[in-house]
Amino acid sequence: MAGERGATIFSNGSFLLLTVSALISLIGDQMTLIALPWLMMTLTSDPVAVSAMMALLSLPRAVLVLFGGVLADRFDPVRLLIAMRLSSFALLGGLAALAASGTLQSWHLYPFAFAIGISTAVALPASATLAPRLLPNAQLGSGNALLMMAAQIAMLVGPMTAGLLIAQSQDAPTDLSSFAVIFAIDSASFLLSFALLSVIRLGAPPAGNKPAGGIFARLGDGFRYVGADRPLAFFLVYLAIMTLFVSGPMVVGIPFLVKDELGGSAVSYGAFFFALNLGAMIAAGAAMMLKPPRGSLLIPIVLLVDVVIGALMIVFVNNLQSWTSYAILFVVGMAMAYVQVTMMTRVQKRVDPAYLGRVMAFMMLAMLGVAPLSAPVAGLIVDKLSAKTMFEIVGTIMIVLPLLFLLSRDLRRLGEDTPAEPAEPEEAVFEAAGLQTEKGSK
Repeated sequence: MAGERGATIFSNGSFLLLTVSALISLIGDQMTLIALPWLMMTLTSDPVAVSAMMALLSLPRAVLVLFGGVLADRFDPVRLLIAMRLSSFALLGGLAALAASGTLQSWHLYPFAFAIGISTAVALPASATLAPRLLPNAQLGSGNALLMMAAQIAMLVGPMTAGLLIAQSQDAPTDLSSFAVIFAIDSASFLLSFALLSVIRLGAPPAGNKPAGGIFARLGDGFRYVGADRPLAFFLVYLAIMTLFVSGPMVVGIPFLVKDELGGSAVSYGAFFFALNLGAMIAAGAAMMLKPPRGSLLIPIVLLVDVVIGALMIVFVNNLQSWTSYAILFVVGMAMAYVQVTMMTRVQKRVDPAYLGRVMAFMMLAMLGVAPLSAPVAGLIVDKLSAKTMFEIVGTIMIVLPLLFLLSRDLRRLGEDTPAEPAEPEEAVFEAAGLQTEKGSK
């Protein structure tokens, strides 16, 4: 068993199956994320069409992820993931068939992108609840670090593989065979992921407050749970604000930095993201062996790491012509991975298991829901000022903002205590009226 003395995450067969399943499907996902916008640009040169398709891909994740969290708390998350893997297998298989047959048209990509976004919205919260169900608390940090490492490997391997395949057909713009191969690989990755997930068996569902009612009632109960836990609520607000200032500059700012400051070198562009992802992968590996800070030190250390990231962004943008720019992004990647693994583990340990899917969905909403807003804001700043100025502004904000949140006693308490288990709904009503239930009077 995972909890036996001397056991590690590598002796937990179910968790290893989950990790391999995630790695395989994520590699396919990364290939498709590279291929879709490039395919749309191949079929039509209209930038509005590309933007609309990517919006249809990301919008369901931002809007529906909360309902995915409700489903993850209501049903077996492994079965939910299996259902989403099978749906994605069919979607990508159909897209591959259209591309291979030469009948694919630009309008076909809109419903496919929207359907893939819906599948992702359901799958994300379900997948985030599995590590706490499969691992004891003592191994949860190492487990999250291994999953993070798998994600970073996928972000290195997937785009590179897709780029090599697409490059083979650049001399023949009407040849969509490379895209067909990419979508077929992604479809096969979902099928293999489904096979691995089918072997995993979870134990009994977590005991806790599971109120009756429909999906909206359960979602409302999740809002009340988060609202009652002030340290958790403060953290989600902080996460959303930081995502607003980090996501857009990374996605929009770096390409313009390369274009304006480095002459549009594709090698530099790829090398920047390679350094960022490599740093995150190495930090995830180190996190498997290191214990995170506990108690009152956890939040101050995490916030100070964010301050360092902000300072490094300013240094980075003023040293683009030097090899140190790659080293800086490597360190930034390490710092971001450390913060993500540390805080994901802390929240998973803190939350009542009966609410874990919904809380994970709130965390993802703080990132996925804000990220689409961050990119256009970053683009506007770049257009009015410059990419370099934008990074300097964002870096300054990232230095000041964590220091301001460090003053919050509520946020610091996230590392110090664990909230009491929520009362049953009928008990909460009586307690609000100053009465005792029959159970409470015994």
